[in-house]
Amino acid sequence: MDFNKKLVVKKTVNEHQSYVTRSGRGFQEEIYTMIFNGLKGNEKIVVAQPSPKIQTSPPNNEKKKRKSKRFVCLEIHTPAGSIIGDTDIVIFNKKRAVPLCIVSCKTSLHSRNTESLYYARLYRDMYGKTLPFFFVTKDKNKNKSELGSVSKPTKPRVLFEYENISVYSTNPKTQLGGCIKPISHLLPDLKRIC
Repeated sequence: MDFNKKLVVKKTVNEHQSYVTRSGRGFQEEIYTMIFNGLKGNEKIVVAQPSPKIQTSPPNNEKKKRKSKRFVCLEIHTPAGSIIGDTDIVIFNKKRAVPLCIVSCKTSLHSRNTESLYYARLYRDMYGKTLPFFFVTKDKNKNKSELGSVSKPTKPRVLFEYENISVYSTNPKTQLGGCIKPISHLLPDLKRIC
């Protein structure tokens, strides 16, 4: 095996991953700004981005850092420690420090929808089955929509429908219907629940 070839491939993979990470953070920031500005007049809520990374803290950690009450309510406790799941944007009740809605942002589904679905289920177990969990995507598959259509749904679309998760797409080519909506519906839907 040619070592130089392996190094070039690794660099290319690292460069690609770096691009994917920057692109995802940029998209999340764009959606956060839209939600923050759209809900600015509502004094009963706080719009936040709890954690750009999954954070772990071992149990019985003597040197615990002071944490925001808001973010503590998102911790999922396990024997190995506590984590905050896929919570790109969270709208909190200002007085009670509990989530009113969780928004997950992904530029592409590419197997990432299952992580969001997993955390949606965990947070609904913690806060009730009616906790709104929204998914925002660019649906940016080069060839066709990653969500399929109502008549020919993809696996992610079927799972979103089953779990009652509203999906908002910024891609005008996405086939709308069922739980799949255009991005223009996100703010009106958030205003209804907040």
